[in-house]
Amino acid sequence: MSDTPKSPGHAERNTVIGIVVALMLYVLSVGPAYRWGVRGELSFETCRAIYRPLSWLAERDPTLTRPFMTWYVDLWLSSNAPR
Repeated sequence: MSDTPKSPGHAERNTVIGIVVALMLYVLSVGPAYRWGVRGELSFETCRAIYRPLSWLAERDPTLTRPFMTWYVDLWLSSNAPR
């Protein structure tokens, strides 16, 4: 094992990467969550509470966020979506 000191920004960089990955997973989880909601495996109230920030953003950004979210959720609700 090496005793070489890490660069000063190493912890900060890893923190930023972790936050970005967590946010990406949050956004990408909306499709499967809505699919579970339609199937009755997850309550509508739970979906609405968890994804309220994304709904808020989609309402206020009709040019980029809303079309992406609509397309992505529709992709998961289609019959070709992963099960």
